Amino acid sequence: MSDRFCFYHGTHYENLPFILKNKTINTSTYAEDKHYIKKEWGGSEYIYGGIYFYNIDVTLQSFLSFGCYIVLNKYIMKNQTLIFNSTWIGHPIQDEQTSNANLDELDNKIINNYNSIMQFSIYLNPNDPKYTTDKKIKIIYNFIKKKHRDVYSISHEILIPSTVHLKNTLCNVIFSQQNKKLIKIKKLAIKLSKKISKKNNIDIHDISEAIRELINKYFNTQCQD
Repeated sequence: MSDRFCFYHGTHYENLPFILKNKTINTSTYAEDKHYIKKEWGGSEYIYGGIYFYNIDVTLQSFLSFGCYIVLNKYIMKNQTLIFNSTWIGHPIQDEQTSNANLDELDNKIINNYNSIMQFSIYLNPNDPKYTTDKKIKIIYNFIKKKHRDVYSISHEILIPSTVHLKNTLCNVIFSQQNKKLIKIKKLAIKLSKKISKKNNIDIHDISEAIRELINKYFNTQCQD
């Protein structure tokens, strides 16, 4: 069941209004902050994120690395290559040619000789034939399903090489941490997010008190077939 998935980008409360107001997610290099309240959240070459599959159980404890998460749909795959890394490292572990050449071997290793410290990259290239994309997604799914007992949000990473435009990709925003600034930021986030979608159908979820609750449902509705 690897065909239903979505992506996410973790950031800090202080950064969210900048992201929503500009209707884009950029690398730290291009994020303007005239008031010096933005927190650093990544490198200069890539936007960092993750991938979530609808039938992998996750709890709030797996999403406390950042104060909030922006959930993105599959449209993000249409215009740029996304790079999956089997661990957090901040840059590709393998180049695309090497990665593509080893897919069959990697698939077999994950199924028959899984090791949680496996080091590899997978390139989700929009120019790939559908069967190749499906194969890559299946490999990623099988790997994460075995590794997700680690803290989910840092069990892997998605590297996004260029600007993410939120008009067609933003699904919802999830607040995962308690913070005294939450109420003010939340109100601003709702106001700004409504401007992004003509249908005003972007949900804001505060799950900061869902300590023992599975939080799958906040992602699942965005995991399209």
